Amino acid sequence: MIINCGNIKTLDYADKLKLVAGKNGLDRVIKWVHFMENPEYINWLKGGELILITGVLMDIDINTLLNLITDLNLKNASGLVINIGPYIEKTPSKAIKLADSLDFPIFELPFEFRLIDISQSICKAIFMNRIEQESMNSFMKNILSGDLECNEETINRAMFYGYNSSVIAHL
Repeated sequence: MIINCGNIKTLDYADKLKLVAGKNGLDRVIKWVHFMENPEYINWLKGGELILITGVLMDIDINTLLNLITDLNLKNASGLVINIGPYIEKTPSKAIKLADSLDFPIFELPFEFRLIDISQSICKAIFMNRIEQESMNSFMKNILSGDLECNEETINRAMFYGYNSSVIAHL
């Protein structure tokens, strides 16, 4: 399963996330999770990151948050998780409107839940997805190159990966 903003809530701990903006951008793929408390580090992003903030080191005002959302969107970040609590009490309505206009997902997470749990859960799912993809690619490469004998085990493995068993049997 490719991890995106729309399916992360199915992961451990992520069920505590509340989508507050950008519902039309839930198909954005999450390549990694990144904690970012200093907006100056935005230039280090590669794209595809889900950004987590608490606001602890940011002098958060509405313009700082609006600029952050705009810049994250321009850097092709996947979305933003705001840890709602003592530093950011709630996502401002102007930020929600901006994110909605950009189809940029913003999630809120109550402060009593640990960001590290969500980060680990998402990163583990991304890692497991990559392993599965590499295994599937290797399997297909071996099938197509004739390095695997077409037997019941091979056909079962192909079906596990979602391939049509009758096509594999004819290779």
